[in-house]
Amino acid sequence: MVIRVGGSEMGVDLRQGLEAMATHGITRVLVEGGAQLAAALLRADLVDRIAWFHAPSVMGGDGFPAAQAFGVTSLAAMPRFVRDAATPVGADLFSEFRRAA
Repeated sequence: MVIRVGGSEMGVDLRQGLEAMATHGITRVLVEGGAQLAAALLRADLVDRIAWFHAPSVMGGDGFPAAQAFGVTSLAAMPRFVRDAATPVGADLFSEFRRAA
């Protein structure tokens, strides 16, 4: 199935796309597309849950960010999440977060 949606300054209109999928019964989406897509979803306030693998190492500014800049100008404006679970997976840690109320 192909669902056509409009565009936006940033590319695809994510809200319109998710609403169109919901009309077809798709109410949960796993998004794994990199820092630009993560930032776009956070900017549009479309993130309810985060599933995150953490490695026991630090790369710093030489690495790839989990999310690119998305317009947060203060700590109070950051999206907040609550950790629901943390599960060791080998040397890594898998954490699950939900949007804070």
